[in-house]
Amino acid sequence: MVSNADELNVVLLRHGESTNNVLLRKITENISDSGQKEHEWMSQRTDDPALTPLGRAQAAQAAKVLARDPILNLKNNALIYTSGFLRCMQTAQPLAEALDAPVAVHPDIYEVGGVYAYGSNGEGRVGGTGMSVQDMAQHFPTYDTAALPSEGSWYTGPWETDAMSRVRCERVARWLRSPDLRSEAAGRTVVLVVHGHFISTLLSTLCGIDEDAARDVNGRNMYKDRPVFFAFRNTGVAHLVISDTSVMVLRTGDVSHLHPMLEATSAVASAEVPQGRSLSYAVVSALPVLLALNSVRVFLSSRL
Repeated sequence: MVSNADELNVVLLRHGESTNNVLLRKITENISDSGQKEHEWMSQRTDDPALTPLGRAQAAQAAKVLARDPILNLKNNALIYTSGFLRCMQTAQPLAEALDAPVAVHPDIYEVGGVYAYGSNGEGRVGGTGMSVQDMAQHFPTYDTAALPSEGSWYTGPWETDAMSRVRCERVARWLRSPDLRSEAAGRTVVLVVHGHFISTLLSTLCGIDEDAARDVNGRNMYKDRPVFFAFRNTGVAHLVISDTSVMVLRTGDVSHLHPMLEATSAVASAEVPQGRSLSYAVVSALPVLLALNSVRVFLSSRL
């Protein structure tokens, strides 16, 4: 897609299915008590999970379809930035190959909460340990890690609260609107390989949507219990056009590339999108919808 010199095309791609996604689905399906769910989740989850075989297949399929998308025109025309989490770096691999695009690991586009673990002294969630640049160089030798710490875990913060994540997303939004990034992109599309909760908070930030901080829960990250949230299945895609003063959302939550795999991913979809909820969250219908949000033009279209 061609844009003006003061605009930047941005594609957001959620990672493929991870081992933690499978675990959370299992816990959600079998346990009703919220306290027990939290205990099982924190005691069994992995700080930095890998993709499952299905997740790798989803990533490969997304890369294949995005590379030939005539609207996005990403082939030899993209810059890829990935979260430092393993599942995102794995998702970016087939995409980089399909698009013949460079990949840089960005220190600010990680999942809400950051890398976290369960404190051994009963203090709840605490900062965890991610990969080092040396680990990344071994497994992803072509990735640019210059923006990360040269030693130790790429993630050095505590467990991140939702309030902290909103501050970070403001910072990322400023970066996406910056002339420096437009200059670096030089007409190419910026692709962020990131996470579901992060995408929802970033889109809310860009669109000027209040997440209602009163709904934050002490000691946990709250994704869906918001006035609006953007639901993204694994490898869901968003397409934005961003300028200094506006954002146009052309596509969000698009998983049409997974149609050949729809039967295999139906369980994932039903677990991730709550049933019986009112339209207090952003569910994208099959019909185009135009919303006016201050300087935001939102053309919501999903090919589910």
